[in-house]
Parts: sequence; structure tokens; C-alpha cells
Amino acid sequence: MRLIQGDPSRETRYGDDPAAMAAEWERRGAPRLHLVDLDGALGGSTSNRQALDAILRRVRIPAQVGGGLRSLDAVRAVLDLGAAVAVLGTAAIRDLAFLEAACAAFPERVALGLDARGGVLAVSGWTEATGIRRRTWRGG
Repeated sequence: MRLIQGDPSRETRYGDDPAAMAAEWERRGAPRLHLVDLDGALGGSTSNRQALDAILRRVRIPAQVGGGLRSLDAVRAVLDLGAAVAVLGTAAIRDLAFLEAACAAFPERVALGLDARGGVLAVSGWTEATGIRRRTWRGG
């Protein structure tokens, strides 16, 4: 499933079996997968670990995983499942020390995912505007 700008009423459903759909994208030639735990992004903690595990066991292409990764343990967990890269968003924006710690703990396996609407950074699965405008945000 895919949400448009975090809006659950604007979803695109690709199938009922996430692992089968991931395998289909791989079969069609996708060089990598971008996976987001939408429940985690909206709720703040990862909740689809079983589906993620099934996907990562089924495909051979690298996958980057985000959504609800708001602690080093959560980052470690998705990397241990087989994700090539952990994608941080909300927690990285709210806590620069967390972003720095994650990058130090998992070199070259952390990416920053930013969502913006109207030039303003959005967090928590697009549900909150931060007030940070694209011209004013300077990490570090």
C-alpha cells in the first residue's frame, strides 16, 4: 500500500501479500526497494516486523526501510532483519543527537528521509508540520 502525503484516505493498494509484491517488483527489474512501515510512521513505533521480515527474506535486491525508527534499537532491528539502509525521519529532525548517534553506530547504513508540504518540513507520517522552512533548516 502507498499513501499520498500520509493521507490514509488516499491510498494505492498493490496487493494483499507484501512479500509477493516485493518479489514482483524485483522480477520486473527494480534495483532496490524502499519500504515504509506506515503504521510506524504514523504511530511512532515499528509494528509490521513480521511483514518486513517476510519481504527481506524473499528478495535479493537491497531494501531501505523507514517508518517509526525512533531509537537506535529500532534502527538495529531493521538492519539485523536484512535492510541495507535504515531511513530516519521524524526522530532525526526532532533530535539531532539521535541522528548523529545512528550515523556513528551504523556508518553508511543510515539515510535521512524528509517530507515537505508547501516548503515546510512535515513529520510523523506527514501529520505534523514542523514550521521549519526549506531555507532555514541547517542540520548540525
